[in-house]
Amino acid sequence: MNNAKPISYFFADPNTFGQDAWAAFGPRGDNAEQRENQFSLTSMFSSWSGKVTNAYAICKGVVFIQPQTDSELSKVNVILRPIDQPFPGVKIKYFVYRGLRKEDFFNGEKVLASSSNQTSDFINKININFANFYTSRGQTVPDFLARYIGFDPVNQPASMLLDDFFFKQATYTQEGGIEVEDPSKSFELPIVHAGASLGRFLSGDNFGMDVVLDYGDYREPNDDTKFVFDLNYMRAWRAEKTFWWPNDPDLAHKKKQHKEQVLQFLDILAYYGAHAADGIVKAKIGSELFNKTGTQIYTDLLGTSYGKNRWYFYIQSDRTRSYNFYGNYTVDETNPNTIRKGYAENAMWEDKYITDGWPIMIDEAVQSHSETSNSLFLQFTKTPNNPSAMFYAQIGDVVNVQHNNFCDADYLSLPDAEDGTASQWTKSLQFTVPSIAEDAMQKNIGSFAIILYQGRDYVFQSGMEPNVDNVYYPIYRLPNYFDEVFDGLDAEPMLKDHPTPNYFAISNSKIRLISHYYNQTFYGISAVQTARVNDAIVVDDGTSFLQKRVTFIAESVDTLNDPLVVSDRVNLGALSTSSVTSSNVVSSTYQLPAPFYYQRQPFRDGEKSIIGLRLKTTNGSIPDRIMLGITELENNRLRLLTTIEVNNGVRNTRLFLIDLFEDGKEFVTPDGLYYQKYRLGIVGEEWNGNLKLFLPEQDVIVYGLDRFCYFTEEYSKYVKEKKTMEEYLVVNKVY
Repeated sequence: MNNAKPISYFFADPNTFGQDAWAAFGPRGDNAEQRENQFSLTSMFSSWSGKVTNAYAICKGVVFIQPQTDSELSKVNVILRPIDQPFPGVKIKYFVYRGLRKEDFFNGEKVLASSSNQTSDFINKININFANFYTSRGQTVPDFLARYIGFDPVNQPASMLLDDFFFKQATYTQEGGIEVEDPSKSFELPIVHAGASLGRFLSGDNFGMDVVLDYGDYREPNDDTKFVFDLNYMRAWRAEKTFWWPNDPDLAHKKKQHKEQVLQFLDILAYYGAHAADGIVKAKIGSELFNKTGTQIYTDLLGTSYGKNRWYFYIQSDRTRSYNFYGNYTVDETNPNTIRKGYAENAMWEDKYITDGWPIMIDEAVQSHSETSNSLFLQFTKTPNNPSAMFYAQIGDVVNVQHNNFCDADYLSLPDAEDGTASQWTKSLQFTVPSIAEDAMQKNIGSFAIILYQGRDYVFQSGMEPNVDNVYYPIYRLPNYFDEVFDGLDAEPMLKDHPTPNYFAISNSKIRLISHYYNQTFYGISAVQTARVNDAIVVDDGTSFLQKRVTFIAESVDTLNDPLVVSDRVNLGALSTSSVTSSNVVSSTYQLPAPFYYQRQPFRDGEKSIIGLRLKTTNGSIPDRIMLGITELENNRLRLLTTIEVNNGVRNTRLFLIDLFEDGKEFVTPDGLYYQKYRLGIVGEEWNGNLKLFLPEQDVIVYGLDRFCYFTEEYSKYVKEKKTMEEYLVVNKVY
């Protein structure tokens, strides 16, 4: 795990509630068919009769309150959107509290008035802030209406998206010559501090908690396979993914796509249990505040919950889909197994990476030993001698990784068999989780691991060609080393009112892996987050023409490098940063952050004269990012293509570079400059899961000189070269 320790507050007094089997997070039902088609996204609990179950803010965050469907008169649900991320390495989008007492928040249409220690910290604080706002201006304090903090269900249709509340833009209409604000958005969501009391769950009743991972502050309007976070979701007493579809082969892939949605949710018991390795959970028990660590988190906080021993494995693979989503990790055509696992390295067996048909692996096995942690050994299938195989543990304790939670192809490889046959399995990797002794056995302290592994090739359909009988058949190709990285071509930002209208940025928090090569040499693996920046650059020709551009960026948040290479320091905190904050800039033009700069390099491609770009660093290190720049017009050709194909059932589209040089041989100019040349398109999943390449009618040609910076002719033409400090001193004769 990362060096920074997770620190969270426990969501309620642990001595006032419990959890039964029916209420646990994950697949649910009385038989295999039900469990395959029902997955509870909410961890449900039962408050004990006669006990007061206070709820507390897990971290500092923004609060949004809504009525609970079918219990509007008595219950509300509360979303806490973190401001300070409590668990380094994981970005949380929402904590959702389901089933709090409405009377602890509102009195009719008004916010509940403060009443000393009879009201929550949250209510007391927002009442003080509301009153101070008016008294500091010498004004009479008006009634504190519930709608002022966003609770206005009459004007908030259930189809409204949650992001519309957290990233709201006020709109006005003219009524009798007066501008009136849209009532659905005329509010300010309040902030609560970590550990503050929020309210109480109903005594002797059920309540729930959701933990939602954050993939980025954007929306993709054309992708209906993503989970919809709307008021229907927020108002439910329990969130779940349920399928009642017919057993139709035409719907099989769509069902797989929708099952991927559960990977955005965590069991809150596993969330807290993961603190036991090296974190702190602050818990309010009765009237006292305690810092719980290690096994105390299990015994004192999780002990009455059914799911307390569940260890979840989230394994992500090609194109950010789950492991074996495309069926390319099975042992062979007759053996559907995809993984080897065991509790000892010499006692492993073949299995599938699923639990009840869902793309997640849940381990609850008890083990017999005297250690303080349980182990699970895993082996993944791998294309023999695959130089691009790579592994990364975003979250999880792996004993025998190569370095920094990474493993490269050489490290993952097993020796060939005596007959020379290359192994199709990786070496075994040992995962550990803190355990606790119960009934003479060691039980897991519930936790979770997020794993990224790519080790087998997949293919995409690149076209059709006729055979000797003039019958057309599909042609398949393999992707390049970073072809699956850039997505979100049609994504829209949550915030659109930027200081400059020609600039906005979108970040994707979902981690993906890239192998780095420079001059045909492998320099390690990076775990990257991606961003798309739309900007404009002034064309310096006297016309003040703005060249509108789109830049795709893959930026490292963690890296495995050759130990001899000096690389830039990686900011692990980037895993928890917001994608919105980066877009609030004054300039319309994206500026490379230090220590990066562009070096212009003119070259010729046939009869064309091209301004090439190299990505450089002022400290001489090898850049730890990849960039792709195209103009807005070129981007629109691809967006149009995406829209057309999405309407035809294509999903999960990615930018794709088609090599125009053969067998890895680069182009070379007469003066000996090597360069790469590609045709840009998209690859997406068809309705049946087939991966297919789509190209725009007018080619978008991309060049590269250094394997870090890729550009079109029109994009690079107007980029200004930024001088390094040393060059500046020489040119200006400053000594």
